[in-house]
Amino acid sequence: MKYFFDFDDFFIDTENRLAPDFFQFLTSLTGATQEEVHQTYKQFSGAHFTKGIPYSLEQHIDFLAELRSFDTERVKEKAHAFFIDLTKYVFEGTEIFLQSLPKEDVYLLTYGELSFQNLKVDGSGLRKYFREVVVVEESKPVVIERIIKRDHFFPKERVIFGDNRCGHFTGARKRGIITVHLKRETDIFNSEICLESEYIVNNFEELLQVLKNVAV
Repeated sequence: MKYFFDFDDFFIDTENRLAPDFFQFLTSLTGATQEEVHQTYKQFSGAHFTKGIPYSLEQHIDFLAELRSFDTERVKEKAHAFFIDLTKYVFEGTEIFLQSLPKEDVYLLTYGELSFQNLKVDGSGLRKYFREVVVVEESKPVVIERIIKRDHFFPKERVIFGDNRCGHFTGARKRGIITVHLKRETDIFNSEICLESEYIVNNFEELLQVLKNVAV
């Protein structure tokens, strides 16, 4: 089997912990208000499944510089430093889960701007568990299909795609990709209705059991 897993809010608690902490850090660096930080953040599309503007650390700071006067280069340097060690934001049980899978079969598939996503992945300390880290700004199932062809998967190879956002599953099942929705109680997106997920799990223990069942 081959595995493709999401990053933000799948392995790392981005929305509930990382983003609020970073936005508070930005207010202290720039003198901007929380409202200004959030309003400028809304200029990015996020993972909304339509072509838009993925979050850029540098551009967010540039937006704030239009509202407040500060040394942008100094703020960008300190903002980058914030992401050097993100291990405290990694969900409990993540490394145990990843250690149970063969690295050569596991891909990290994360939506966003290339440099920023790589910065977060490196800060999480999780890169070592993946065959490849793939940063996308398009449909994840389309990218998975492309990798299946590129890496010459066996014709009957089972391909698992795990994500916390239902919208990313669109088009997966018609491509023969097995979808697993990780739906934590604390996830701000857990009320989304998942019509294209074959399995729904609440934690890594349940996810691992699904993977074992599919492998039989």
